[in-house]
Amino acid sequence: SEFGYNMPILSEKPFFIFLSQSGETADSRQVLVQVNELGHPSLTLTNVAGSTLSREADDTLLLHAGPEIAVASTKAYTAQIAVLAILAKAIGEERQTLAAVSFDVAHELSVVAAVMETLIDEKQQMKALVEDYLTYTRNAFYIGRGVDYYVSMEAALKLKEIS
Repeated sequence: SEFGYNMPILSEKPFFIFLSQSGETADSRQVLVQVNELGHPSLTLTNVAGSTLSREADDTLLLHAGPEIAVASTKAYTAQIAVLAILAKAIGEERQTLAAVSFDVAHELSVVAAVMETLIDEKQQMKALVEDYLTYTRNAFYIGRGVDYYVSMEAALKLKEIS
């Protein structure tokens, strides 16, 4: 986490959410020590009950994504996004924002699950694209703007970890 290297100016009541599949990420643990020393509240989203981050944070939400066998932490990452969407809706409801009232997070997540099923059914088509374009490619570039920039970064990481 960059927080540990470059302390930002904090608002009066900051709240820290730590994201870690294992709950043992070293740099996040170091930052949590600093946050605890400053007396700020913290929440950990992790896949592992009893992990260091879950024990040392004020609160923990377990992801229930099951064990990650591969290096690419796909299940935990997807669960983190879902939990963060649910938390964002709850914050918006607490603040009575119009966007939160009109956002049906449970419905949206169920739509995502249905889309995933469709994509899994199309994996042969994706495999053909890989064979046509990517099998012998030395460089692949994921391009995205705005929120898609972060999706591009995660996709590049997945490609690097898996291929």
